Amino acid sequence: MSLPPVSALKAGRNWARIVPAILTVLQVISLVAGRGGSLISYLSATAAVLALVPAFLPASNGYIAAHRR
Repeated sequence: MSLPPVSALKAGRNWARIVPAILTVLQVISLVAGRGGSLISYLSATAAVLALVPAFLPASNGYIAAHRR
């Protein structure tokens, strides 16, 4: 069993990397614009950013482009 965005990313769906990127940007903005957060908040935001990096590397871009309909 897999999470829907993971399955969609494997299937070459571009939205599966755009939606998490938008949510991560909102998380980081919320963290920066607020009065700061706990260590867990910063670790969570860092983990989310690091998890997104591979989704936008050139190899991933080629994979998504090859699977477009």
